[in-house]
Amino acid sequence: MSLRLVINAIIFLLFLSIPIAAEFYTITPGGVPGTGFSVLLYEPFDFAYVILVSTVFVLANAIVSKKQNQRAEQFVLFSLFLAFVWFLVSLLTVGQLTLMLGGKL
Repeated sequence: MSLRLVINAIIFLLFLSIPIAAEFYTITPGGVPGTGFSVLLYEPFDFAYVILVSTVFVLANAIVSKKQNQRAEQFVLFSLFLAFVWFLVSLLTVGQLTLMLGGKL
């Protein structure tokens, strides 16, 4: 298994778990939805978390490329695509969790 795959999988799952945990642990019967969407989309400014995750993907892939003597520019688009896929998965997962726990979107 390649180092790039392992690092990207860890980043993907780690950053996916944060809005899911925020949604799950802050939802109450009277307070649906929880703060999962706020973490994912809004706080501390619009799309701050998404920008952070995108930056981490790009930097991690650039570092791996440099260590493997590959051109980092080749993996910037790959990193941004991965960040886009992560965002879609996160959005759908938090939305589904909200619906499963009795909330409305």
